[in-house]
Amino acid sequence: MEKTHKIFFVLLDAILISFALTGFVLAQTESLSPSPTPTIETTNEIATPDEQEDVSAASLDVKEPTLLPDSKFYFLKEWQRNLRLAFAFNRIKKAEVRQEIVNEKLIELKALAAKTQDPKILEKAAANSQKHIEKLKEQIEKFKDNAQADPEVNKFLDKFVQQGLLQQRVLEQLEVKVPPSIIQKIEVVRERHLEMFCGVMSKLEDKDKIAARINNALENQIGDDFKQLKDVQTLRSIEEKLPTEIQDSIRQLQERNLNMFMENLEKMTTEKQEKIGDYLQKMGGDKEKQLEILETLKQQVKSEAIQNKLEQAKGKIIQKIEQTPQNENCPSWAAPAHGFCQDGRIVIDKEIKTGCRLPAKCVHVSDQTPCKPICSKTGTGSEGWYNSCTNELINKSECKVCKAVCGEIGTRSEGWYNSCNGELIKWDNCARKVPTKPIGVCITLWNPVCGSDNKTYSNDCFARAAGVSVIHKGVCKEMPEKPPVPFTSPSPLQPSCKNIWAYDNDHRFCQQKKYCGAYMYLGLHTFGTKEECEKSLKENNDSSENLTYCQKDEDCVCGVEKKTRKCSFGNVKYIDKSIRCPDFCTGITGKLKIICVSNICQQTE
Repeated sequence: MEKTHKIFFVLLDAILISFALTGFVLAQTESLSPSPTPTIETTNEIATPDEQEDVSAASLDVKEPTLLPDSKFYFLKEWQRNLRLAFAFNRIKKAEVRQEIVNEKLIELKALAAKTQDPKILEKAAANSQKHIEKLKEQIEKFKDNAQADPEVNKFLDKFVQQGLLQQRVLEQLEVKVPPSIIQKIEVVRERHLEMFCGVMSKLEDKDKIAARINNALENQIGDDFKQLKDVQTLRSIEEKLPTEIQDSIRQLQERNLNMFMENLEKMTTEKQEKIGDYLQKMGGDKEKQLEILETLKQQVKSEAIQNKLEQAKGKIIQKIEQTPQNENCPSWAAPAHGFCQDGRIVIDKEIKTGCRLPAKCVHVSDQTPCKPICSKTGTGSEGWYNSCTNELINKSECKVCKAVCGEIGTRSEGWYNSCNGELIKWDNCARKVPTKPIGVCITLWNPVCGSDNKTYSNDCFARAAGVSVIHKGVCKEMPEKPPVPFTSPSPLQPSCKNIWAYDNDHRFCQQKKYCGAYMYLGLHTFGTKEECEKSLKENNDSSENLTYCQKDEDCVCGVEKKTRKCSFGNVKYIDKSIRCPDFCTGITGKLKIICVSNICQQTE
């Protein structure tokens, strides 16, 4: 027994001596290593977002690195990290050390990109950062409690979110600093980090508190007058990686940031306002999302000078999208020609499975719905009320279009006031009367939906404001002008033309079009009236031929066909979802799901 104790203490002494020697050698090595000196250029141009909101080592609670991955002594640093991990004896402490190592790795990668443009060195360092991101994810997956059940987990999550958002920003900044051949690798690391970040949030935090925690972290970050635009881009990326039931709350944060930015924009000098375009096109990160934000701003701002600046920036962003390399299996992608989509919105999507860029589309949105005035909550019974569209004063006697909403005056215990007549409303009744999205305050965030009028709206708020229901997510598909099969026309010189109602197999909604002569192609159904068209469409949709037809995600399920009892997915009318086909429905990885895309149930990851 005594001999065992002696061996234990000898080993412990050896480890401690090794730790001390490693620290001493590292200190000596780093003192001899020249620190990278950043070059500062004097220029009248706007500083890039990365220069304005640079993520320093101090902001991530680590030291500025002087020993980088290209050094022959770098193995000593890795050895020291392994010792730190070995002496972290519980799950949370180990995760904290892993988080610190990820911080160090990313700051080192940033310093390395400033020192060298060697693709091999940078790619190896990026891959090493990704490896530690994956190890951090594995360590956190071992946590048994969430933030609400364990105060230590709550404390860890606070720091994890703050630093995780900064880590994302470092990776976005790197995309404009590394050579083109490395951009794709940095994008992969950023995507993996984002998946890890959102996965940890979903595991450790209650779903209804995720948005608030992310918002608090963003508010604590420094930034200039344009910071909200960067936050909108970050939130848009996060939204895509979180479960569907959380996405609405993240979109509300995007709306809030965009609202704040538009309010701040009005207070800026003209010179600063006109720099928005420069800021956007110099941001790091996903260029497609930057184009999305730019197109949204174009719909919001009224200044012609700002519109022109945004148009110039749009051309540069699209050019950068074209220059950004894709996976070697992706087809070549060409930017749209100059002048493309002058009166619409340019949308550049990626194929879900492959991540390959799809051809640019020109989408015409129908967001300009007429403002429907209501008498707002501002005002008194003696003074009058205000038109919510024009802010003009309306006499109380003239306030005939007033629709009651619960005003801001009051408390939960006291109650609220009816905005039309000033009467006190009990709080519990008021809660049911508050509109979830008042008419006239929709924000043009790009989350497109197709309305029942076959028009594309920026989001479901605009569709509701227009008084139409949402048929499916995504842009509407216009019925193509397919080559007609010629038939004998009543008059060869002047073919008869008439407006008829129609739908086809690819566009399962009734729309009116003008047809001249005899016009027919496979799957086209034509009618004299809208009523006849809708009746036929309903009957057709109810038939067994439309196994995969859908209008929303909830219509689509996976299980076995009710008739054949074979594993299948499609409309809930024809699929028995109580009988599961695990590998078929969710895939071997368990990540497959069934969603409604363009009125067809599809299986996707």
